[in-house]
Formats: sequence, structure tokens, C-alpha cells
Amino acid sequence: MDTRTLTRNAAAPAAHLLIHADAQPGVREPRGESPLQRLRSLYAGGARHDERAPLALRIDDLRGQSMLAVEDAWPAIDVILPPGTYHITARLGELRRGYTVTLESGRSFDLYLRLAPAH
Repeated sequence: MDTRTLTRNAAAPAAHLLIHADAQPGVREPRGESPLQRLRSLYAGGARHDERAPLALRIDDLRGQSMLAVEDAWPAIDVILPPGTYHITARLGELRRGYTVTLESGRSFDLYLRLAPAH
């Protein structure tokens, strides 16, 4: 599976932020399709990936300190962070979305990015 695991300042028991990019928001996946199959379908083949605008991610803590900045994120990223509240900014081409999440010690949080233009 194409995922990246990134660790930042994880002195306390770590928390996992799992970020999932959604290439086709609002489209339901067929029943029985595994998360791995969905991720592979997002970026099946190099040509399709090259045609997409790169997904940029930025994670800041509440003090504005940058915890992560990635200009070409993969469809799934596991970021290991200390427990706390974080602001996440996702940018895909001209589209930009902001999220705020609170991570608990020893727990995982799945964030599904919805990067479709508003209708």
C-alpha cells in the first residue's frame, strides 16, 4: 500500500492522524471493496496521478507551529503526533479546505478529505 508514516515530536504516547484523500467525493464505493482497493483505484497507474494537481497538506498546532508541510501528498498518510489539537489545511489545485482535529493519546483519528468544488 502506498502510505507514508511521518513522526513529529512524539515524546508523549503518540496519536495517529490518518489522512485519506478522496478523489471522487460523493461517489459510493461498491460493497465489499477494501480500503486498499479504494486507494489503488485513486491512483491506478502513473499517468492518472500525473494528470491530477498535487495534494498539498499542512498541519499546525494551536500555537501556529508547523508540524508537517507536504506539497505532493499520497492518497493516504499516517502522521504520528503528540496528543493535542491541530489545524489541517489541504489544497488541491485552486481548492482549499481547512479542518481542526483533536488527537487523544494512543488513539487513531481518520480524516477523510472532501476536495470537491462546492455545487
